[in-house]
Amino acid sequence: MSGGQRKTVEEAVRQIRRVAGQLRETRTVLDRLQAVLPAPSPEELTAMERGERPITAEAYLLGVLQGATSKLEDVENDLRLAVGAKALARLEKDWQRGRLADEREWIQSRCARGKPEESLRFNPSCSSSFPAGSPQAGPGSTINTKTGPRKSPEMTSNPHL
Repeated sequence: MSGGQRKTVEEAVRQIRRVAGQLRETRTVLDRLQAVLPAPSPEELTAMERGERPITAEAYLLGVLQGATSKLEDVENDLRLAVGAKALARLEKDWQRGRLADEREWIQSRCARGKPEESLRFNPSCSSSFPAGSPQAGPGSTINTKTGPRKSPEMTSNPHL
């Protein structure tokens, strides 16, 4: 986001869903492009792999496009799953059980960029955010387990969620 514009969680979820749709559209364009490029025959590909003939630009681009569409699909799926009703409903339980280790690392990375006041509102100090007793908890770690992230007004006003 630019200009420090704040968004509610609901607005962010809508925007994430739009972006996931744009990623799907981009994948479709790349898939169509891949479909019109001439692919080498299995024999030609084997000869390229053995170094018996140079790789063609078409073969190279097919590989690049396949890699890009695969990565786009992964990101699209990650975004869609993250903002799905089921994921949001079980967020607090997953957090408590330490099932969000990657997210914890990303949150800490975001906090380390020097703007803790704009980071996750349930933990503005950017210290360990896992509750005491969870596998990743550090000393003094806290989270509001009564309201959870979906009901917390601090989270609702967070521009980064």
